Amino acid sequence: MHHIRFSTLLARHLEARERSASWLARRVGVSAATANRWLSGETRPQTPERVIDIARALGITEPEAINELLTAAGYATSIGPQSSRTREKGANKPLDLNWDISSLPEDRASEPSSSPSRFSITARWANLRRGFRRGKRPALAIPRHCGHAPVRLQEQTLALSAAFGVYFVGLLERENSFVSLQNQLEMGDAHPASTIAYVDVVQRLLSNETHIIILASYGGMGKSTVAAQIIRCLFELGAADVILGDSAKSKIIDANLGEPKAIEPGYSDAIGFFYRLREQLGLPQQTRISPKQYTRDIRDRLYGRRAIIFVDNLETVAARDQIVRFLSAVVSPNIRALVTTRRAFRETEYPGKTALVHLRPITDISDAAIFLRWHIDRYRHENPLLTRLSLSLDEAHLQRLIQVTGGMPLLMQIVASNVARLSWSYLDDLPKLLGDALLNSLYEQAWRELQAEGRAGRAAQRVLQRIAHHTHSGHRITFDTMRGWFKADRRLELLPQSLTLLYERFLIVNNDLEQGDFAITPSLAEFVSRQ
Repeated sequence: MHHIRFSTLLARHLEARERSASWLARRVGVSAATANRWLSGETRPQTPERVIDIARALGITEPEAINELLTAAGYATSIGPQSSRTREKGANKPLDLNWDISSLPEDRASEPSSSPSRFSITARWANLRRGFRRGKRPALAIPRHCGHAPVRLQEQTLALSAAFGVYFVGLLERENSFVSLQNQLEMGDAHPASTIAYVDVVQRLLSNETHIIILASYGGMGKSTVAAQIIRCLFELGAADVILGDSAKSKIIDANLGEPKAIEPGYSDAIGFFYRLREQLGLPQQTRISPKQYTRDIRDRLYGRRAIIFVDNLETVAARDQIVRFLSAVVSPNIRALVTTRRAFRETEYPGKTALVHLRPITDISDAAIFLRWHIDRYRHENPLLTRLSLSLDEAHLQRLIQVTGGMPLLMQIVASNVARLSWSYLDDLPKLLGDALLNSLYEQAWRELQAEGRAGRAAQRVLQRIAHHTHSGHRITFDTMRGWFKADRRLELLPQSLTLLYERFLIVNNDLEQGDFAITPSLAEFVSRQ
């Protein structure tokens, strides 16, 4: 579908102001490609709020002119509060499963710029804090697309241990790495349980009722992805300006030996966590100091700052309750904590101002459609076969995909890629397994397929092993890095074919399509390194 009227009107406004599409992209906070698609009529802004952002960027203040833009984009002409609430309810639009790539929604498909919006983040934060001090809801609503702009870690003083690895760093620095689903999260302290969106988690962190969020689920559900999105949203709102914390992971698999290898964890107990934060804050390490003094020193050093403390892999620490209690003594309205764990302890053990959030499997057809639509757009450059899915998705196929994968997001992505390569009948041949058992079975099948592909397949296996080895090294893996590997093995001519084999069978993340910035999920890194 083409949106000629909106594109013509937008082009007229830009021409009158002698502005370009790239200028508009920077002002609104989207990629230049998205703004160009608006101008060509390929897509329109996904929400009326985005249209209003465009109007503000262009300096359009007259209600008639704003309404003209809204109408041209296909939205209601009233911009009053009642109309906004009506639009928020969704107007009961039917589910459209017959899309094509050209009609992908811009907020899902685009890669937003990290530039701040027209309203300064300082003003945003001031409005939020002012509302909470008065015991009211924030004066400024959190936008639904909050957090899509990356956090540039080179601007942080954070010294990451090898335990974090390049995967989570990539989540923070990569654009378009998240899609928000309606039924994705569930508050653990709600009775009966209620589903929420990630912006609701941000809302709770910005309130005085919650300072610590614990994200709990088993592997492959996207805890790290959600955590990265929340952190990026806090930065975008100006509610955070420094990241602290680390991972407790202490073992990986050595790619060369195929055996467990110890790495230096960010922390392994409560005292180690004290030391880690003090190191990141440049505080001297002292052996004879009370926990209260540790806490006081950290809070004093963070005076006037807005910090988010991220604690990853808490389940690997025996005394995890001690770390959570320590966090409860450190957090404040300006210092918040975000924790991920595979094993959440009893809610009665949580200190005050702590909320448990469970990640739920994808069971809703609409959520599955949105998720796969995002997956197709995110990875279609690396794996063009994914575009086939856009022509064959329907409610029956989605329901079957949810059934065989249990709604586990990572499994859905891998299985969907195999369906694109083969056919939907592939689902009938899957083993009757769920969770990690099915995930490892799929990895083993793909690994055997590489072996059967001859020299290019064996070269692809070696690439995966090398990526797994570098997962916790902190070194960026670029196209030049890969060319160096293949040249050293005298197999440079096999690089394109080997990469194609990997893209079609595994979830290979490339954060930079021009220079290359490769990473793989922790589960794939551990599997490959054992082979």
